[in-house]
Amino acid sequence: FSWTGNDFDMGTLAADKTIFDVFISAEAISGKAFTVRHFTDGVLQSDAPTQSLTAVGSNTYAYGKTNIVDTATGRYIRLRFTNAELAATVKLYGFNTLIYPRERQE
Repeated sequence: FSWTGNDFDMGTLAADKTIFDVFISAEAISGKAFTVRHFTDGVLQSDAPTQSLTAVGSNTYAYGKTNIVDTATGRYIRLRFTNAELAATVKLYGFNTLIYPRERQE
């Protein structure tokens, strides 16, 4: 499984943005995980945190927050979710990000 989203520009390419966290909701698959990658200004960043797909409590879904430790800053940000087992059917219900815009430093 691999999915790459569109670019987030938050309505302006003039301001820099910094990504901090990604919140994920997905179908629970015990012992499996998503790898969360991010691009800034089209460049894939080196960190690759994972988010567990193990159910929380008695739920049939998994959810959680993934910290982006390599807080890259750029004019636009893109996310990629992957799972090493390409044959596995994975359902990503939704995601949200914590991205802060800031004044551009020239």
